[in-house]
Amino acid sequence: MLKRFIILFILITHSSLIYSSTQKKEFDSAGRLVQINHYVENKLTEIEEYVYSSSDEKPDKIIYKEKQGNLFIPYKELKYTYTSGTISSIEFIRLTDSIRSEEGEITFTYDSEGRLSLTKYFIRLKPSGKPFMFALQQHLYTENELTTRRFVQYEINPETLKPMQSSQHVFLYRDNIPESMKSWILEETSQKIIENNEKDVKIIEKIIEDIEKKCIHRSSGSTFNRI
Repeated sequence: MLKRFIILFILITHSSLIYSSTQKKEFDSAGRLVQINHYVENKLTEIEEYVYSSSDEKPDKIIYKEKQGNLFIPYKELKYTYTSGTISSIEFIRLTDSIRSEEGEITFTYDSEGRLSLTKYFIRLKPSGKPFMFALQQHLYTENELTTRRFVQYEINPETLKPMQSSQHVFLYRDNIPESMKSWILEETSQKIIENNEKDVKIIEKIIEDIEKKCIHRSSGSTFNRI
C-alpha cells in the first residue's frame, strides 16, 4: 500500500512538470540521483536538486529551482524524515525570497510488523500557520492480510471554528482486494449525512484513488500543483 502511495505521490507532486518536453538526470559516483534538468524546446527551465546526508541512499530533501532571468531560484522544497530507514513524514515547503513557508505535511505510522497503519494529512491554516489535520487513513490487518481501510476527513466548523468530521469511507478487503465500501458524507447544503454502499470493485478502487489524490493535493498546496 505504501509503495502504491509513493508512486501516486510522485505523479502528483511532479504534475507541475508535465509540460517539460525532455529531461536529463544526473547521478553521483555512488549511483544516486542528484539532479534532474527539465527542458522546454531545448531550453533549461527547471532544476530538481536531490540532497543526501552522508552515504544515505534516500534523499533528505528535493529543492526545486525555476529560471528567473539568468538565474535559477529555489521556489519549493520537499523535506523527508525517516525512522529506522523508513519514511515517516513528507513536508511541503514554499520558498519566496528566501522565506520558508510550510504548506502542509503527510506523516506515516507503522505497526509492530512494520506495516503502514496510519497516514495523517495536514495543512497550515492561514494566517496563523497552525497545522490542521484534515484527513487520516487507517489500515487494519488480520495476520498478514489487509482487512479494513478507513478514510476520515475533517473541515473547520464555520460557527465553532473547531474541527468536524465531513466524511468517512470504510473499505473492506479480501485477499488484498477491496470487496465493499460504506461511506457517510456530510452534504454541504443540507448538512445531512448521506450514506452510501458500494460493491463494484472498479468503482471502489477509483474512489480510493480519488481520495488519495485529493489528500495529497491539499497537503502539498498550490506551489506543488500549478496546473
